[in-house]
Amino acid sequence: VITEEEEDLERVVKQVVDHLFSTGAPRPNQSTQSQALSPPDFLNQLDIITKEVLDVISAQQGIGSTSFKIPGIEDPLSFNCNVNIAKLRRLKRQFITACQCLLGYYT
Repeated sequence: VITEEEEDLERVVKQVVDHLFSTGAPRPNQSTQSQALSPPDFLNQLDIITKEVLDVISAQQGIGSTSFKIPGIEDPLSFNCNVNIAKLRRLKRQFITACQCLLGYYT
């Protein structure tokens, strides 16, 4: 003998099972899609900005300056020793490579 309460329970269980296994995957939304941690052209922008900084330093070193005014930065940058542009370019490449590795780690 099946009571009315058991019939309701069976109907609810059937609805839950149908909903879980008969329907497709939910549509993607903000909670199911991962967001990019950085813009897609981040490395390109980083390369352009670091090139601009190296160009400013190179130009001001050419006139014998040891204090460098970088656009967008209030305080001037100064070196205690003379740093050649080749060393700065190597440091730039190392910095961009490190940023690229970190991006790969976080994606």
